[in-house]
Amino acid sequence: DRVMKQDLPVWKSIAKKVLWEKWMKVVVDDIVLPDGTHSEYVYHDSRDGAGVLLYDRAQDEFLVSMQYRYPINKWIYDMPGGLLDAHDSPEQAVAREALEEVGITLTTVVSLCKFAANPTRANWYCHLFFCDTFTLGERQGHVDLGEDVRIVRLKRDELVSMIHHHEILDP
Repeated sequence: DRVMKQDLPVWKSIAKKVLWEKWMKVVVDDIVLPDGTHSEYVYHDSRDGAGVLLYDRAQDEFLVSMQYRYPINKWIYDMPGGLLDAHDSPEQAVAREALEEVGITLTTVVSLCKFAANPTRANWYCHLFFCDTFTLGERQGHVDLGEDVRIVRLKRDELVSMIHHHEILDP
């Protein structure tokens, strides 16, 4: 028989303490497990993020961003995107981030999926979108310190190969 989610036991948070906070938070919760055991659980508490896969139909190319990521000491390929602000919808956030990071004004976005990138140690979701109607322009708005984002055009076969060879590391 299939178990219904509402019938499964959950953990209960009885206290929360912020261990570190700047643009993200590291939190420890005092929790009670379903069997009554008390424990602590540390996790990354953040706002949701959003990214967009851009496709230029006229050129039959995908546009991905490339940027340096200090924690892994690499230039990586990813999708333009970033964190949602307090009152953003995922669609608003991805439009703002595309304009800020790479100067692209999105016309229409289609939601692809929402997923928890690391549900073991993080409480945020990533919203992924597809867009094939956009305008190229200049970066506008706030640019984060050290943010050097470049646009790279890839043919479909190149993108698929990069995905299969684990060269796209961050959605």
